[in-house]
Amino acid sequence: MFLKPFKVKSNTQLKTSDKKKLRVQMSQQFLKLSEEDIHQLVPLKEDVAAMKLYCNKGDPTVVYLCSGCPLAFTVNSHLGSVLLPSVYMCWLYPADTVATVFHTHPDVLERLQQGADLMMPGVIISGQLSPTTFGNFEAGSPAVVVCRGAVVAVGTTALSSTDLYMAGGHGKAVITAHVLGDHLWAAGTKAMPNFTEQIPSAPSSTPVPETPESGSATCDYGSCSSCTVSEEQQLQEQMDELQVVDDQTSATPPAQVSGNSCEAMDALLLHCFLKAVQQSNGKLPLPLLTSSFYRLHVLPACPDNSALDIKKTSYKKLSKFLSAMEERGILKISEPKKGVENISSVDYEHPDVTNFRYSKSETTVAQVSGESGGFVPPTLEEVHQVSGNTVEFFRSCGKCKGDVLSKQDVRDIVTSYVKRKNLADPQTGMVNLEPVLHEAIIAPKEGLVRLMKWDQIFSRLLGRMSPAVRIRRPGQADIIKKGKIECIEMVVAKRAGNKKVTLVYHVSNFGVDEHEFARQVQVLAAASTSVGPAEHKPQGTVQILVQGNATGEVAKLLMETYNIPKKYIKGLELIPKNKKGRN
Repeated sequence: MFLKPFKVKSNTQLKTSDKKKLRVQMSQQFLKLSEEDIHQLVPLKEDVAAMKLYCNKGDPTVVYLCSGCPLAFTVNSHLGSVLLPSVYMCWLYPADTVATVFHTHPDVLERLQQGADLMMPGVIISGQLSPTTFGNFEAGSPAVVVCRGAVVAVGTTALSSTDLYMAGGHGKAVITAHVLGDHLWAAGTKAMPNFTEQIPSAPSSTPVPETPESGSATCDYGSCSSCTVSEEQQLQEQMDELQVVDDQTSATPPAQVSGNSCEAMDALLLHCFLKAVQQSNGKLPLPLLTSSFYRLHVLPACPDNSALDIKKTSYKKLSKFLSAMEERGILKISEPKKGVENISSVDYEHPDVTNFRYSKSETTVAQVSGESGGFVPPTLEEVHQVSGNTVEFFRSCGKCKGDVLSKQDVRDIVTSYVKRKNLADPQTGMVNLEPVLHEAIIAPKEGLVRLMKWDQIFSRLLGRMSPAVRIRRPGQADIIKKGKIECIEMVVAKRAGNKKVTLVYHVSNFGVDEHEFARQVQVLAAASTSVGPAEHKPQGTVQILVQGNATGEVAKLLMETYNIPKKYIKGLELIPKNKKGRN
């Protein structure tokens, strides 16, 4: 979240009453911290500020600072809004008292500082993998990443403890939100943790080299046998490379610290190209339009936390890059019609292709095509919450205020209640309304009503409950959206040069990740996309911007891949009737 400069919206000092509320929130989040610990973290007689800001990707968050040092911050996870500790706070207490702990190797830290999430192959596991290895937690729970005895990153768990065990050491473990060396760390004292402990022993399937007696560390765990630079020095050098600058200056993205942005984008383009050729397994449907090859094969090969933009490369155009690949002898380009370029042949045995290597775990973003074993769309269900005058009735049936029930659940509960109380009138087929049921469905102005039909009871009870929508995705906690859910909105606007752009709002209301969705639209529409704060919308609204009129592609993705019903999508009338509408 904080790898690039963030935009501060406000920075206000908390009043004493607000500090007490923050104490309560922290005591509920960090259960293992004592009351005295919480009081020391949030002292009433010292300055405690709440800084509202937008991260570079448009994510809104609130950072709490004590005496100018970041203490904690909020993130949105599968469990809703979660309060996470900063690395500074984590260094004050044992790691397991603030969150679930994941140990990792020093060489993984550099990946985390470049924006990567913690993957399971990078987690050190003591002993054999078992159902109790990871403890007991839900997806979206607070987590910290520990390297040599010190917390170096903070985030939320990607899966529940059970799902992590079932994954068998594969997939994503922690979604990284804050890491040592990022801009949130730079907003504090810029202190370094005390790396003192040795790395926990790993299972026999994960060999770890011996630590040299001199206290030095080997590079990349055995890739270099003559390195004598201490791990503390290595980490300090990484901090120097990732030195954070003020918001007014330009910062080099962490993924590009080894070169300028143009060179880094060239390297990313070549990586995606070779990966796409290799992944095709020699089965590209030749001849293939160059634009289709880029849209269907190159863009999906882009690693997580990276965004490929050919306009930011030294080639500027796809045709120039493919010409360079043709000069290398990797492929051949033909032009059957003027302005129409095809890939006519590919040399799959070319040394550049056969010698290319990439990590299979680098791309975890769901594919647009929705192949088996890949992305599974969410399911939406209209539900109702126990509220108002219905509370006493449902309480007598074993439910509590706020419980979420489907229409069938309500029907089953009413049916069971009527049978248990013998309220059904055998002669009329209607239901006798005893006091508890009467209070739940009859308004005071209606007076006393003795009998009512079954269907009327159901409809009245549902009408007095709070409407909500339950969003379910495999491996994730259910998302409950209270009230009438705000529909996804598509808008076509004009920018400089009379160019059209498509703006999409509120996709997160349906459990859709904005950045994942933007990437899928980029692939499907072959157009550049961006995610950021929405203009002229309520605070916190995020917009997805797509170049051109991409309403057709956006609608197709929403309805066919994500299974979002039409009634939840506004702007379908903007879909152009022919491709000329897209410019």
